[in-house]
Amino acid sequence: MTSTSWNGDRHEHRRWAARWVLVTLMASALLGFLVGVLLAGTDDWLASGCLTGAIALVCATVALVVVWRQERKRARRHGLTAGQLMLIGRATGRGSPPLEPEVRPAVLAVLARQRRAVEQQRSRAYRWMRIVMIPLWVVMASVSIASGSYGPAALMLGGAVLFLLVPLSLRRQERRIDAAQRSVGAAR
Repeated sequence: MTSTSWNGDRHEHRRWAARWVLVTLMASALLGFLVGVLLAGTDDWLASGCLTGAIALVCATVALVVVWRQERKRARRHGLTAGQLMLIGRATGRGSPPLEPEVRPAVLAVLARQRRAVEQQRSRAYRWMRIVMIPLWVVMASVSIASGSYGPAALMLGGAVLFLLVPLSLRRQERRIDAAQRSVGAAR
């Protein structure tokens, strides 16, 4: 990552962060609408979709406000803006953190947070939750298919598949974190 991407114009970082916030809010509203339509069945699907989309939009907005405030506080500790810290976190999550000495403390803090998140998802409680949720969602999908509700069944099967894919994504995240730590020269 070049120094211009994280150390550029502050307005550029704000525009980048605003675009991602807008995309996140639009995606959550659209996903909420689609879930509402799928769960409504045949009667009044538009009202159900709009209501579920609005609820998803409000929840996403609240979550983004809370996360943004926390990221701004973390960024200030390192003398950065939240947009700069987000760019550093994004590059670090991809396995290629910035190597400039002035952002090294921020990169190390991001790496430590990412490592803790992966270790928490590898914990025994998370593993058991996945083991319990997969059969539960498959049974609920089977019941939905038997009753002719194919939309909710598709959602339940999608959830079960996502829970099955979690260990694979955790391995990939660990490899990226290890690569980033090696490139920065940090010991595990």
